[in-house]
Amino acid sequence: MIKCVLWMALSLVTVSSFADANYNNYWSGNVSMGVGWSSFSANDTVDFGSGIQSQYATSSSSSSLPIMGLGLAYNAPYPGVTLGLGVSAYYMHDINAAGVKTVVGTSDTLQYSSQGQSYALMLEPKFTWTQYAIQPYVFVGAGVALNDFGNYSETPTDPNGGASAGTPFNTEDEFSLAYEMGIGVQYVLSQKANAPIVALDYRFMNWGNAGVAATTGQVNGEGLNFGNLRTSSVNLSLIVPF
Repeated sequence: MIKCVLWMALSLVTVSSFADANYNNYWSGNVSMGVGWSSFSANDTVDFGSGIQSQYATSSSSSSLPIMGLGLAYNAPYPGVTLGLGVSAYYMHDINAAGVKTVVGTSDTLQYSSQGQSYALMLEPKFTWTQYAIQPYVFVGAGVALNDFGNYSETPTDPNGGASAGTPFNTEDEFSLAYEMGIGVQYVLSQKANAPIVALDYRFMNWGNAGVAATTGQVNGEGLNFGNLRTSSVNLSLIVPF
């Protein structure tokens, strides 16, 4: 136990030979896998025509979602720090949007849900402190996301009440602006040139707006808006310089 503590302390005060020995710009590729917790929170009123309106209160979360990513970055090392600029693609599936539907003018309520998946392409500046063997870093990202939701269903809250499920909304693919921010640590696996790097980080990502399209035969074509899809995740990455 004492040896383990001493080794960790030595790692924190030891200058990384990778950072000091190599000040040439280089490319790196990375693959990541994370576990995320996603949430929606929104209120939307949909007019179905003929005086029929319904209020939708979306408030749901999905946990333990796998988030996968692939990226490519260009890196510029300096004494003690490395600046990187990368492009990364992300995918997240089995997201649940759910809430309560109230038919305006009545006390009828229904539980509704929709399942979806999301894709994102992000431009990511990254700042890494490389003077230690265990290297902290921060990053931000901005880009575009595609949120694909469908499989909409409704269930009356009271099976014996007067509410009945309406015509399901249709699947919709919606493009939105997306952004992220994160903080983490990485470790170079050896002192050899272009040695692989393992990284662990926490990030917050806003995938933008999501929803479903108007029902078949709906007069005014209004869809249902779930609001912004937000995700917090813990991600493990393997980075390979070349």
